[in-house]
Amino acid sequence: MLSSAKQKRFGRCLLLVLAALVAVSLVGGRPVVAGASKNGGKLQKRLSQHPEADADGDGVLTAEEAEAFREKSEAEQQRRLGRGGGPKLRMPDFQNVSYGPNERHVLDFWKAESDSPTPVVLWFHGGGFETGGKETVRNRTLIPKLLDRRVSFASANYRLRNTTPIQDILRDGARAVQFLRYKSDDWNIDEQRIAAWGGSAGAGMAVWIGVHDDLADPARSDPVLRESSRVAAIVGFGAQCSYDMAVWARLVYPPEDNSPKRTMIHRFYGFAKPEQIDTPEGRKIRADVDAYGLLTKDDPPMLLFSAAKDVPPGNPEYSGNHHPRHAVALKKKADTLGVECETWFLHDEPRLPENATTDDVVLPFLMKHLSSDKAFR
Repeated sequence: MLSSAKQKRFGRCLLLVLAALVAVSLVGGRPVVAGASKNGGKLQKRLSQHPEADADGDGVLTAEEAEAFREKSEAEQQRRLGRGGGPKLRMPDFQNVSYGPNERHVLDFWKAESDSPTPVVLWFHGGGFETGGKETVRNRTLIPKLLDRRVSFASANYRLRNTTPIQDILRDGARAVQFLRYKSDDWNIDEQRIAAWGGSAGAGMAVWIGVHDDLADPARSDPVLRESSRVAAIVGFGAQCSYDMAVWARLVYPPEDNSPKRTMIHRFYGFAKPEQIDTPEGRKIRADVDAYGLLTKDDPPMLLFSAAKDVPPGNPEYSGNHHPRHAVALKKKADTLGVECETWFLHDEPRLPENATTDDVVLPFLMKHLSSDKAFR
């Protein structure tokens, strides 16, 4: 027989065991240990934002579930952005072809099979004008589709900010267009049907090329620079509406007063001192790189896409470089001028159709405006 004291201790232990057993409850038909439903701060926030991340539906978001959901979401976004998962792209017919005097002046060219001259889509890579390269486009699912439709394709490098101011970098892109025209006979190119397409910094470059006055100079000794820089259509993924940061601040969001982007902006234009931005030379350069200001009624049609969210600075999901307000600003001005401008967004309206990819809107746009009766002249 147990003593009265031992009986009491045994009773308390039994109650604790029973309490632990009772604490196993059924949530959504699955056993969950009581207390496990209290996620950590980040996991709790993720669960409230994306309840579908809770794979087993038990009300608890584990680190493993959160990581699996992140990977699945990222893969789906990449698919919708037209990256990867398509037919394998063959190697370029012409690789690392020099289109100018600098070592970064090289492009790749995929030649579409055709007895008659073909349109060309020219891609410019992203990377904030600080990094990136022409090879990054090779996972794009749109390229084989273009080649199948007898549209040739090119991808170009350009100089970067560590060596070159923005006004000269942009002219690298224009020179690549001029070079394709210069090679039109050799590469079976219809020089009237060239489109500029890019992502991020490359998107801003494509827009700038499309809206800038023709840079052809018949007096130049360089035959490439005697060619036209005009294009028949523009496609920009995450484009910037202007590289005059005063215009950017007015149309999108101003940078914080003490941010490096604001205090070092003069270097973007190749100036040694901040006050040079507001000199006559500085204002001339800023006007020259201001796509929004350069947009006129005789410019080609454009399609602009943004995968970023319309949120203000300070929000963790804020992206000033790719903010949808860049596209909105260009769209508003284009509509006023009567220039065709198609916009699509991943998170805002007009939203990319459910389950659609960017190929589903970009391909018909390009085929429409690169057809022989729609060529920009």
